[in-house]
Amino acid sequence: MNNRQSDRLKSEDRVMVEAVLWDYFIGHVFLHINKRQWAMLVAHFGSKAQIDWQWVFQHCHAFGIRMECSQSYAKAKAAFEDFKQQIDRMGTQILLPKLRDFPASLRLIAESPKVLFCLGEHTLLNKKKLVSIVGTRQPSAYGLRVAYDLAAFLARHDVGVVSGLASGIDTAAHKGALSEKGFTAAVVATGVHNVYPKANRTLYHAILESGGTMISEKPLVENARRYDFPYRNRLISGLAQATVVIEASHKSGSLITAKYAAEQGRDVFALPGNIYADVSKGTNQLIFDGAVPLVDFGDILTALDLKTIPNSSEVSLAHLSETEKQVLHYLKKYNIIEIEQLRTLANLDVQTMHAVVARLLLEDFCTYASLTSLQCLI
Repeated sequence: MNNRQSDRLKSEDRVMVEAVLWDYFIGHVFLHINKRQWAMLVAHFGSKAQIDWQWVFQHCHAFGIRMECSQSYAKAKAAFEDFKQQIDRMGTQILLPKLRDFPASLRLIAESPKVLFCLGEHTLLNKKKLVSIVGTRQPSAYGLRVAYDLAAFLARHDVGVVSGLASGIDTAAHKGALSEKGFTAAVVATGVHNVYPKANRTLYHAILESGGTMISEKPLVENARRYDFPYRNRLISGLAQATVVIEASHKSGSLITAKYAAEQGRDVFALPGNIYADVSKGTNQLIFDGAVPLVDFGDILTALDLKTIPNSSEVSLAHLSETEKQVLHYLKKYNIIEIEQLRTLANLDVQTMHAVVARLLLEDFCTYASLTSLQCLI
């Protein structure tokens, strides 16, 4: 946990974070304990919290744990202190299910993560509607265009885009969201400081610099194992309210994401494609199995209970009064603004302001962002 996060946590929360970090470190970094060995340890001691690690180091063979002669409990504790300092130094944020900032949508999924490591603005994961966009690493030009345009469309409607930072469709989705200054989250199978693929280094930094976030179940610069990629897909689907598969072969990992999404009760969309194209065999099969064909971007907004925002170049304002145009001007300038602040800027009395707001709401120029604020829709 970095210093800023540590300052924000209560003392009991800091103890909990340190305990989870220790479990991760001892299990995945120092001793590489597998699930069967963890089960044996918990059965012997009653719970993870009750494990006497000094005793375990002396009797490791009883649990099938292999240990080098140079390894000891004292060295493990010293290495753990170095591990924590490195996490602090690199600005890694730690999210636990019992802490407020943990993504609420992940708390109830099957195999919910015990800990998440993040970089960037992760708090928006609980504040925005999110859609995951996934697909093949070797898409057609058409697939790339749809992924990019869909992500840009969602960003214009204040919907965040979740993907996996892989080459191909993932890359196009992240770039599309960034093109409209939207929020995008990359769920990676490596450590959050390990850029993979290396070709996406510029995109990695662009996501963080734009206010996006990197998320992983691994900290620092850890490499991913083969099975880490399909396993992390449950997080890509779990974070979002809907998953869109753009292009996928019949063996694509994107189909695993779609399977997770369906099991998690999320909406699943798939892009129809050429029946002769390998990159469309997976998506066409998804549609055959019940996924919603992606034929109109607006269908995704409907699934999210959102309205389509008209293109400002297509909206005629000629029928509005000068007062209404003035209020709309400030709405467009601030996007989201308190009604009282808007009234002050426009220098209107309360009665006139109520009438103007009612007109703008009726014609879908704006909507309520909260009980006391408006959001511009053009």
